[in-house]
Amino acid sequence: MDSILKDLFYGRLEIVGKSLEEVEEIKDEERKKDAMFHRLAANMTSDAQRDLEEFSELCAEIAADNECGGFLYGFRLGALFMTELFFGQ
Repeated sequence: MDSILKDLFYGRLEIVGKSLEEVEEIKDEERKKDAMFHRLAANMTSDAQRDLEEFSELCAEIAADNECGGFLYGFRLGALFMTELFFGQ
């Protein structure tokens, strides 16, 4: 990385998904989840399959929103730490 600000500006920071690439346990759990999803869907009517798909998409949206919220909170907390460190209370 040149500079964190340049990387941020040019979109070279890839924060989301980094932990998934680095933790094999998460990959294994993701594979298990996908296999279970397909087993469940195979035994359902087409209407129930659509409901399951919609449910899965909603869960993914909620998880993404939670991850984003946690990132924002952590970033703000880090900024507050730096502000206090440099300027005091």
